[in-house]
Amino acid sequence: MVSEGLRVSVVRGLAVLLTAVGLLLGGGALADRSAAADAAFAVGDAVSVFDGPVNLRVGPGLDAPIVAVVPEGSVFAVKDGPIDRDGYTWVNVFNYGYGDGWMAAEFLTSEAGGFPSEGQGDGGITVGDAVRVSDGPVNVRAAPGLDAEILDVASDGALFAVRGGPVAADGYLWVEVFNYEHGRGWMAAEFLAVDPAGFPAEEGA
Repeated sequence: MVSEGLRVSVVRGLAVLLTAVGLLLGGGALADRSAAADAAFAVGDAVSVFDGPVNLRVGPGLDAPIVAVVPEGSVFAVKDGPIDRDGYTWVNVFNYGYGDGWMAAEFLTSEAGGFPSEGQGDGGITVGDAVRVSDGPVNVRAAPGLDAEILDVASDGALFAVRGGPVAADGYLWVEVFNYEHGRGWMAAEFLAVDPAGFPAEEGA
């Protein structure tokens, strides 16, 4: 017969082993963090960087090449995932400015404003279009996003030429614009309308 002392030792040993396995496979702070990230986002969700800047990578994992370094406040749509790897939970995301890539979900938060669809809220604005401020005054910023420096304020009806974008950030689609009075900057496309008359080639717009 197995002695009581030996039986207790075996049981304790199994308990320690199972605890260790649990920590490796799903327990501890790391697992809690990953589980929270898994539960937070699903395909189709809009997310924004809340603890940036954050690396956007070709694939999930710390060894994947970095595509870009994304500033805080940038908005993305979740396209795939989550995948747990290298101590983080990774989601495949998309944004008009950066394209597709993978980011660690631990640095993302749900974006209540949603992710703007291409052509939705931007009036179909593309590079080369002439646009007027349709709901002004509107801030002209140094970069896309609500935290970017305000360079100037454009009045209602001001005419611009579109030079770049759209880029999604902070729940808006942003386009890079130019005119002779304000110079070059970024504006939220939701406050602009295409002017079919075009943008004058010479100063005086």
